[in-house]
Amino acid sequence: MEGIRCKVKIKKVVWEYPEEDWVKYNTDGAARGNPGENSYDFCLRDANADLVYAEGERIEDITCTEVETTEQY
Repeated sequence: MEGIRCKVKIKKVVWEYPEEDWVKYNTDGAARGNPGENSYDFCLRDANADLVYAEGERIEDITCTEVETTEQY
């Protein structure tokens, strides 16, 4: 194991403003365990990056992949 080296790739991700008269929808899921306690959240921001609406909630015990791909609303 001493001779093994991992390659690390770093990519900077920057949030971009939506166009005028549009809103941007950002979402995320989080899991504690796999499966385990999970939650989702999302928000809407306008062209000034002002928060228009936000919501989050704990959801059923599912896997990490499921929480990232499940729409609960």
